[in-house]
Amino acid sequence: MVPKVYRRKYDGSKNRAKVGRPKITEEIVNLVIKFKIENPRWGYQKITDQIVYLGFEISKSSVKNILLKNGLNPEPDLIVKSTWQEFLSSHWDVLAACDFFTVELFVGHKLIRCMVFFVMELSTRKVHIAGITPQFHGYQVEQIARNLTDDTDGFLKDKRYLIHDRDPLYTKKFQAILESSDVKSVKLPPKTQT
Repeated sequence: MVPKVYRRKYDGSKNRAKVGRPKITEEIVNLVIKFKIENPRWGYQKITDQIVYLGFEISKSSVKNILLKNGLNPEPDLIVKSTWQEFLSSHWDVLAACDFFTVELFVGHKLIRCMVFFVMELSTRKVHIAGITPQFHGYQVEQIARNLTDDTDGFLKDKRYLIHDRDPLYTKKFQAILESSDVKSVKLPPKTQT
Protein backbone atom coordinates (compact mmCIF):
# COMPACT_ATOMS: atom_id res chain seq x y z
CA MET A 1 0.00 0.00 0.00
CA VAL A 2 1.27 3.52 -0.97
CA PRO A 3 1.43 5.95 1.94
CA LYS A 4 -0.88 9.03 1.85
CA VAL A 5 2.10 11.39 1.61
CA TYR A 6 3.13 9.92 -1.74
CA ARG A 7 -0.44 9.79 -3.03
CA ARG A 8 -1.00 13.49 -2.24
CA LYS A 9 2.33 14.49 -3.78
CA TYR A 10 1.62 12.76 -7.11
CA ASP A 11 -2.15 13.33 -7.28
CA GLY A 12 -2.82 15.26 -10.48
CA SER A 13 -6.61 15.17 -10.36
CA LYS A 14 -6.93 18.94 -9.85
CA ASN A 15 -5.01 19.52 -13.09
CA ARG A 16 -7.15 17.21 -15.22
CA ALA A 17 -9.37 18.79 -17.85
CA LYS A 18 -13.07 18.11 -17.76
CA VAL A 19 -14.16 15.08 -19.73
CA GLY A 20 -16.50 15.37 -22.69
CA ARG A 21 -17.51 18.17 -25.04
CA PRO A 22 -17.75 21.72 -23.74
CA LYS A 23 -21.29 22.88 -23.00
CA ILE A 24 -22.92 24.88 -25.79
CA THR A 25 -23.96 28.26 -24.45
CA GLU A 26 -27.29 29.92 -25.09
CA GLU A 27 -25.41 32.67 -26.97
CA ILE A 28 -24.07 30.15 -29.51
CA VAL A 29 -27.48 28.49 -29.91
CA ASN A 30 -29.05 31.91 -30.59
CA LEU A 31 -26.29 32.74 -33.10
CA VAL A 32 -26.86 29.48 -35.00
CA ILE A 33 -30.60 30.11 -35.21
CA LYS A 34 -30.13 33.77 -36.15
CA PHE A 35 -27.64 32.93 -38.92
CA LYS A 36 -29.97 30.31 -40.42
CA ILE A 37 -33.05 32.55 -40.32
CA GLU A 38 -31.22 35.56 -41.79
CA ASN A 39 -29.33 33.46 -44.36
CA PRO A 40 -31.54 30.58 -45.54
CA ARG A 41 -29.03 29.69 -48.26
CA TRP A 42 -26.42 28.79 -45.61
CA GLY A 43 -26.08 25.19 -44.52
CA TYR A 44 -24.68 23.92 -41.22
CA GLN A 45 -21.10 23.90 -42.60
CA LYS A 46 -21.19 27.60 -43.54
CA ILE A 47 -22.82 28.51 -40.22
CA THR A 48 -20.13 26.55 -38.34
CA ASP A 49 -17.40 28.38 -40.26
CA GLN A 50 -18.93 31.77 -39.44
CA ILE A 51 -19.30 30.99 -35.73
CA VAL A 52 -15.70 29.70 -35.52
CA TYR A 53 -14.59 32.87 -37.34
CA LEU A 54 -16.26 34.87 -34.55
CA GLY A 55 -14.05 33.05 -32.03
CA PHE A 56 -16.41 30.41 -30.64
CA GLU A 57 -15.72 26.68 -30.52
CA ILE A 58 -18.40 24.45 -32.02
CA SER A 59 -18.48 21.39 -34.27
CA LYS A 60 -20.46 20.86 -37.47
CA SER A 61 -22.52 18.13 -35.85
CA SER A 62 -23.45 20.43 -32.95
CA VAL A 63 -24.66 23.12 -35.35
CA LYS A 64 -26.63 20.51 -37.32
CA ASN A 65 -28.23 19.20 -34.11
CA ILE A 66 -29.16 22.73 -32.95
CA LEU A 67 -30.86 23.43 -36.28
CA LEU A 68 -32.76 20.14 -36.25
CA LYS A 69 -33.82 20.62 -32.62
CA ASN A 70 -35.28 24.04 -33.53
CA GLY A 71 -37.13 22.80 -36.60
CA LEU A 72 -34.73 24.32 -39.14
CA ASN A 73 -33.30 22.52 -42.16
CA PRO A 74 -29.52 22.13 -41.68
CA GLU A 75 -28.92 21.90 -45.42
CA PRO A 76 -28.58 25.04 -47.56
CA ASP A 77 -31.81 26.10 -49.25
CA LEU A 78 -30.62 26.60 -52.81
CA ILE A 79 -34.11 27.29 -54.15
CA VAL A 80 -34.51 30.50 -52.15
CA LYS A 81 -33.22 33.53 -53.99
CA SER A 82 -32.30 36.44 -51.80
CA THR A 83 -33.95 39.75 -52.57
CA TRP A 84 -31.99 42.95 -53.01
CA GLN A 85 -33.15 44.10 -49.55
CA GLU A 86 -31.97 40.84 -47.95
CA PHE A 87 -28.59 41.19 -49.66
CA LEU A 88 -28.22 44.75 -48.39
CA SER A 89 -29.22 43.97 -44.81
CA SER A 90 -26.93 40.93 -44.50
CA HIS A 91 -23.89 42.74 -45.97
CA TRP A 92 -24.50 46.26 -44.64
CA ASP A 93 -21.08 46.74 -42.97
CA VAL A 94 -19.04 45.62 -45.96
CA LEU A 95 -20.91 47.58 -48.65
CA ALA A 96 -19.91 50.74 -50.44
CA ALA A 97 -21.40 52.45 -53.47
CA CYS A 98 -19.92 54.83 -56.03
CA ASP A 99 -21.20 57.17 -58.71
CA PHE A 100 -20.55 60.43 -60.51
CA PHE A 101 -22.20 63.83 -60.24
CA THR A 102 -21.44 67.17 -61.86
CA VAL A 103 -20.65 70.58 -60.39
CA GLU A 104 -20.10 73.99 -61.94
CA LEU A 105 -16.75 75.51 -60.94
CA PHE A 106 -15.81 79.15 -61.47
CA VAL A 107 -12.31 79.02 -62.99
CA GLY A 108 -10.58 81.95 -64.69
CA HIS A 109 -13.71 84.09 -65.07
CA LYS A 110 -15.79 81.31 -66.58
CA LEU A 111 -17.88 78.37 -65.43
CA ILE A 112 -16.55 74.88 -66.09
CA ARG A 113 -18.67 71.80 -65.57
CA CYS A 114 -16.68 69.08 -63.79
CA MET A 115 -17.45 65.49 -62.93
CA VAL A 116 -16.98 64.31 -59.35
CA PHE A 117 -16.38 60.65 -58.55
CA PHE A 118 -17.48 59.76 -55.03
CA VAL A 119 -17.70 56.64 -52.89
CA MET A 120 -20.08 56.18 -49.96
CA GLU A 121 -19.90 53.72 -47.07
CA LEU A 122 -23.52 52.58 -46.81
CA SER A 123 -23.63 51.69 -43.11
CA THR A 124 -22.39 55.12 -41.94
CA ARG A 125 -23.23 57.26 -45.00
CA LYS A 126 -19.61 58.50 -44.93
CA VAL A 127 -18.71 59.99 -48.33
CA HIS A 128 -15.26 60.12 -49.89
CA ILE A 129 -14.54 62.33 -52.91
CA ALA A 130 -12.22 60.17 -55.00
CA GLY A 131 -11.62 62.49 -57.94
CA ILE A 132 -12.77 65.58 -59.80
CA THR A 133 -12.04 66.49 -63.42
CA PRO A 134 -13.80 68.04 -66.43
CA GLN A 135 -14.02 64.59 -68.07
CA PHE A 136 -13.14 61.16 -66.65
CA HIS A 137 -11.49 58.48 -68.75
CA GLY A 138 -11.19 54.77 -68.04
CA TYR A 139 -7.52 54.95 -67.01
CA GLN A 140 -8.33 57.66 -64.42
CA VAL A 141 -11.11 55.58 -62.87
CA GLU A 142 -8.74 52.58 -62.81
CA GLN A 143 -6.18 54.64 -60.87
CA ILE A 144 -8.91 55.73 -58.45
CA ALA A 145 -9.71 52.03 -57.91
CA ARG A 146 -6.04 51.42 -57.00
CA ASN A 147 -6.15 54.31 -54.53
CA LEU A 148 -9.43 53.18 -52.98
CA THR A 149 -8.18 49.62 -52.40
CA ASP A 150 -4.79 50.62 -50.99
CA ASP A 151 -3.97 48.36 -48.01
CA THR A 152 -2.93 51.14 -45.65
CA ASP A 153 -5.45 53.94 -46.08
CA GLY A 154 -7.74 53.08 -48.99
CA PHE A 155 -11.41 53.91 -48.44
CA LEU A 156 -12.43 50.38 -49.49
CA LYS A 157 -9.81 48.45 -47.48
CA ASP A 158 -12.42 46.83 -45.15
CA LYS A 159 -15.17 46.50 -47.75
CA ARG A 160 -16.18 43.42 -49.74
CA TYR A 161 -18.67 44.89 -52.25
CA LEU A 162 -18.79 48.06 -54.34
CA ILE A 163 -22.16 48.83 -55.90
CA HIS A 164 -22.20 50.91 -59.08
CA ASP A 165 -24.26 51.48 -62.18
CA ARG A 166 -23.44 50.27 -65.69
CA ASP A 167 -21.41 53.31 -66.76
CA PRO A 168 -18.78 52.30 -69.36
CA LEU A 169 -16.13 54.03 -67.23
CA TYR A 170 -16.26 51.01 -64.91
CA THR A 171 -14.04 48.99 -67.22
CA LYS A 172 -13.06 45.34 -66.90
CA LYS A 173 -9.67 46.50 -65.64
CA PHE A 174 -11.41 48.63 -62.98
CA GLN A 175 -13.31 45.52 -61.85
CA ALA A 176 -10.13 43.40 -61.92
CA ILE A 177 -8.34 45.91 -59.67
CA LEU A 178 -11.20 45.69 -57.19
CA GLU A 179 -11.24 41.86 -57.35
CA SER A 180 -7.47 41.72 -56.69
CA SER A 181 -8.18 43.40 -53.34
CA ASP A 182 -11.16 41.10 -52.55
CA VAL A 183 -13.73 43.79 -53.35
CA LYS A 184 -16.48 42.44 -55.59
CA SER A 185 -17.97 44.77 -58.18
CA VAL A 186 -21.79 44.65 -58.00
CA LYS A 187 -23.54 46.19 -61.01
CA LEU A 188 -27.03 47.55 -60.52
CA PRO A 189 -29.68 45.98 -62.74
CA PRO A 190 -30.43 47.85 -65.99
CA LYS A 191 -32.87 50.77 -65.75
CA THR A 192 -32.58 50.99 -61.97
CA GLN A 193 -33.57 54.33 -60.54
CA THR A 194 -31.24 55.61 -57.84
